[in-house]
Parts: sequence; C-alpha cells; structure tokens
Amino acid sequence: MPADTLTLYSSFTEAGSWSSASRSFENAIALAVEDADARAGRFALRYVPLNDAGADGKPDTSAAGANADRAGADKTAIAFVGASSRTATRAVALVLNRAKLALLAPADRGPDLTRDARYSPTGARTTFRLIPSELAQAEAAARWLSALGHGAVAVVDDGTTYATPIADAFAARAPAAGLRVTGRERAAKGEDPMQVAKRVAATSPGAVLLVALDEGEAAKIVTHLRTALPSATLMGLDALTSDDFLKAAGAAAEGMYAMFPGVPLDRYTGDTRSWLERYEARYGSEPHPYAVYAYDAATLAIAGARRAGDGATDRERMLRALRDVAKGYAGLLGTWSLDGDGETTAITHTAVQARGGHWIFSRLLG
Repeated sequence: MPADTLTLYSSFTEAGSWSSASRSFENAIALAVEDADARAGRFALRYVPLNDAGADGKPDTSAAGANADRAGADKTAIAFVGASSRTATRAVALVLNRAKLALLAPADRGPDLTRDARYSPTGARTTFRLIPSELAQAEAAARWLSALGHGAVAVVDDGTTYATPIADAFAARAPAAGLRVTGRERAAKGEDPMQVAKRVAATSPGAVLLVALDEGEAAKIVTHLRTALPSATLMGLDALTSDDFLKAAGAAAEGMYAMFPGVPLDRYTGDTRSWLERYEARYGSEPHPYAVYAYDAATLAIAGARRAGDGATDRERMLRALRDVAKGYAGLLGTWSLDGDGETTAITHTAVQARGGHWIFSRLLG
C-alpha cells in the first residue's frame, strides 16, 4: 500500500436477513468517501468493506474478530465502522482497543459497549457510538411520559437481556423527569401475563412502560394491561415498533405510544434531505434508517484524519484528533459531540402512536 494512502474499514453481515441493512451502511460510507473526493488532506483515501457473515448467513464473532485483526494490522487504517450484531461489535471492540484503532458504531445501542471495561482492556477510549444508546432512550421515554402529563408510571420488562437493563435505567432516571415509579414487574416467558397485569394495576399508575423484545409475548402483556388498566397510557420502545406487533395485540394496542432512535426518512429536512436524495439517486433505493449514522461515522473519521495531518497513521494521534473534531461536530445529524464515554450527544428519537393498526408519527423527542 502506498505511503500516501489511508484506509477506512467496515465490517457488516452481507448475507441473509442482515444483507439489506449492511449494504445500506456500506453504501453510506462509500458515499462519504466519494463526498470527500477520496482524500483526507494530502492522503488518498480508500474504503474496504468486510463481511462478517458465518456459514449460516448470520453475524459471526470469529469473522468479525478476524476483520478487526486485519484492520488493526494495517498501518494505513484510520478507523473501523461496524458491526451488525452486539456480539460481533464487542468482538471487534476488544481487538481494536488493543490495536489502538477507533471503532465507530452506527447501530449498536447496548450500554455495555462503551461502559464495560472488558471491551477496553488497555484502558484507552477507542470505541465511539454514533447512535443514541438504550440508556438515552430510557431517559427520552421518561421525559416524554412527563411531557404527556403523567406523574405515576409502572415499569414492566420481559426478562430478556435487551429489556431488563433498559427498564432498570428508566426506573432509576424517572424521578429526575418528575415521575414516580409505582411498580416494577418482570413478565418473563412462561409467567402468567394476566397476573402481572393485575399486580401492575394494583399500584394505580397513570401510565405503563413496557420494555419487551418478543412481539408475541408483548402483545399478550398489552392485552392484559389494557383489560386491567383501560384508561392508562401504554408505551413501548423500539423493539415493538412494527405492524406485526400491532396485529398481534389488536385493539388493545390502539392509542399506545412507542419510540425509536433517529428520524424517519420522510421527516428528513435540509442537508439530511439532500443527502437522502443523493443516496437514492446513487443507489436506486432508500437507505436503512440507521445509514445516516454510518455516513456521519465515516465523515467523522475523515475529518479526524485531516486534523491529524501527517500523524494520521499514528494511532494515538489519530484518536486524539478524532476526539477533537467530535466536539461540536457538524454532521448530517446536526451539531453533536462525543462525550467522555464515547457516547453521542445527538439523542433525537421519534415518537409514534398506534392508530388503526399502524404506527403514526407523533413527534420528535430531543
């Protein structure tokens, strides 16, 4: 590789049900490189997309780790964008931390990625998240329920590793938003949802936050909650924002609220709208809703390389430069920063409400 070339890597799952989103992320990164005229200062810039799919077409941690090893060993590498699954992203984070190469995560929302010391064995901060974490979503949900006029809320989760930490975070942060948690229940699989709903109703909440991953089980819980608390406001989070969930829950879900990170494509404005139109013209399809995070990840890496100048191939200098340019960074997502934990301050979520069997846009939550 010529000495005047820098390399931006990514790792996504280019197979099975993951392929569409992965291609969208890769397209967004490639577009960012094109927009920079494939240059970062005096350096030529190349993009190398890697595939971490296993034989079963799903994200493979060994493949993801091998991709990270390849990038870590490449002296021209400036950053790595990925990956498709939580386990794959954590495998990558561990390898890249030892290599002192920045990982920019555009889709992983698990709080442990940036907070668990296991993924930063050197003690250095090398993992940065471009999308709001699940903790940020919990805080946004608390603020939203408060804005809706509620003071008393019960919290229910389905006992999954996805749901329980978010529900716990919401319960811990609710008082700061002016909410009183009346009850905290867990409706794990196999538990009678009717009994869970009765226990929740006994605490007399004005609203119930349900954090659940399995749409079918969540629909059962919502059905019983609606029977036990016919006038209460029900709210779910991003895992329930599908029409399949609404179909399973039926009339019980009517009027229910939910939320997901980011902004829906039809609400893009200004520079983001222009980017969407360019993406569609270039690739002939709509991007995945999270593709904008991959684009900003790539442009941030390029800006960091420009700031580092001739030191872009020095890993420590590149990391410092990346952190510097991430202070008040003007990206497609607006002006945002990366905090001391490597978390983005761009925490916009979209609020939706169930009406007539569909999720309808309600508002944007900052």
